[in-house]
Amino acid sequence: MDTKLLEIGHRLCTQRKKKGLTQDALAEKANVSAQTISHAELGKKAMRADTIIGVCGVLEISADYLLFGNTPPIDFSALNSKISQLSPEQHRCLEDIINSFLTAVTPNEK
Repeated sequence: MDTKLLEIGHRLCTQRKKKGLTQDALAEKANVSAQTISHAELGKKAMRADTIIGVCGVLEISADYLLFGNTPPIDFSALNSKISQLSPEQHRCLEDIINSFLTAVTPNEK
C-alpha cells in the first residue's frame, strides 16, 4: 500500500474521532459514501479533490494538514493583542502560569 495514502488515512481517522464522528456521520456531512471514508482511512484509495474539500470542511482542518501533515503557523499577533490588554497583576499571574507550565514540561537536566 502507498505510505502517503496510509498517512492521510491516519490523519483523517484521528481528526474524525476528535470531532466525535462515526465514519457514517462524516460521510453524510461530507456528501460521500461511508465506504469512501473507510477506504480513505485504510489507505486503500485516494480521495477526489471534491471529497477532500468536503471532508476538510466538516472536520475544520486544512487540506494542507490532511494531505501533508502541515499545521498552520501560530498567529502570535492575536495572542499578543490579548496579553497587551492584561493589567499588571494579570500579566504577573500569566507569567507564573507560563513558568509553571514550562517547569512541568521541560525535562530535568542533570
